[in-house]
Amino acid sequence: MSSLPAPIAAPGISSLLTLFGAVRHDARGFVNTADLAKASRTTTQAYLRNANNVLFVKTLAEKLGASTSDLMTIGRGGTDAQDPMCHPEVAVDLARWSDPELGVELGLVLHQFFSGELTTEHSVAASQVCT
Repeated sequence: MSSLPAPIAAPGISSLLTLFGAVRHDARGFVNTADLAKASRTTTQAYLRNANNVLFVKTLAEKLGASTSDLMTIGRGGTDAQDPMCHPEVAVDLARWSDPELGVELGLVLHQFFSGELTTEHSVAASQVCT
């Protein structure tokens, strides 16, 4: 049995504001990898060329009873629903790999999101940065 958040037919997209810019996420906490790549000044492809990172994603998938494609969806870009998204643990690992300060920042902001500490003002401010 998978412990991944249940898929949502049309996930609502909100934004998290970090010191590195706004990063969109869906209602499950999955992070927009295009935003994350921009904030980290790297690419998802570069992250996945590192053997340790690939092992991390595979190990996380096994622990969650999911496939790696469940943890990292590849979108076509364009509308929010088509953007590439990744599991929050993968997002934090990618952020830490690219820049430890970004990793800490994203981890703390995601913790606030999951604990319900983010306010409407956070989302509004981040959405304005994204546009």
